[in-house]
Amino acid sequence: MAIRSRAVSDAQKEERRESILHSALELFREESFDAINVARVAERAGIAKGTIYLYFTTKEEMFLALYRKGYTTWIKLMEEELLSGQGRHSIPKIASLFVKTLAGEQDFLRLTAILHTRLIPNIPLEAEHVFKGFMRESLRRLGPLLEENLDFLRSGDGLALLVRTQALIIGLQHLARSAPAISEATREEIPDPLNIDFSRALNQTLTVMLIGLKTARRS
Repeated sequence: MAIRSRAVSDAQKEERRESILHSALELFREESFDAINVARVAERAGIAKGTIYLYFTTKEEMFLALYRKGYTTWIKLMEEELLSGQGRHSIPKIASLFVKTLAGEQDFLRLTAILHTRLIPNIPLEAEHVFKGFMRESLRRLGPLLEENLDFLRSGDGLALLVRTQALIIGLQHLARSAPAISEATREEIPDPLNIDFSRALNQTLTVMLIGLKTARRS
């Protein structure tokens, strides 16, 4: 594969960065995170390996950029849905909203599952600070919208709910993505509860969590 010339203008650099991320995402859809390295991303993108490091210091920083794109899209969807509703939402509607906005977002969900164990621990400290600042700002926008839609939530509860929901998503995503051989074995021997349907489990667990919080707030 021919190596592309070096990007010079800001527009070219942004295009090159997006090309790198697109190539990384293609590989991520084909295999595991551990099987991917910078050299393979460079080969897929048609650039020299060293060019990758002009944009990302580590493989993990590259995939964190993909996570950030997915997270931005998800936050926007949640905001649009919460703002478009007439009045307050019920607990079932809020739980369903989380499921609806995450439906089909397998790339984002897989990245969420490795966010705190693989991605964040392996990026420069400065990049971590920037990323966490982005996350805090996003949560501070969405949290109050949840509080406006669930009348039992107090100030700050919306942000806390989002953090706990992320932890729930991470745990369920790990359970829902067992190795194929293990999944097949458990499907035959123990149909339930080891085979997790992510969307259904998220809906049910988030509903129970919200009902519990509502009960605690009003007791």
